[in-house]
Order: sequence, then C-alpha cells, then structure tokens
Amino acid sequence: MAPRRYNPGRLSVHHIEPLAERWDLRLEDWNLLTVCDRHHDAAERGEYEREMLHGLTGVPPGGMD
Repeated sequence: MAPRRYNPGRLSVHHIEPLAERWDLRLEDWNLLTVCDRHHDAAERGEYEREMLHGLTGVPPGGMD
C-alpha cells in the first residue's frame, strides 16, 4: 500500500486572495478553498496560480452575481 500524500484529518481553509491583500474578501465563499496541510503550504508558497485555485471552487471570482 502506497503512503498517503495528504491527511484528510488535517484540513484547513485557504484564502485564495490573501488576507494581507484583501481582508474584505475573508468570508466570501468564492475566495475560500478547503485543503489538506500539504496543499495549503504549497498554495501559501505560491506554487499554484490563483486563477487555477479559483477554478477549483466552482464559483468564479466575484461570486455568482
């Protein structure tokens, strides 16, 4: 059996548009992504483009207005 690459018991919320830049978006569903610790760290380091992360939420940036 291959070792797990993530721990589903260690989930957190990643703000796609960083809080330091866009505090006003902190509770917007389209700006939030639930990720495991490994992927949260990678996202914080900028290993994923924001546009790609927004695509994972299923809601376009700015919401469904």
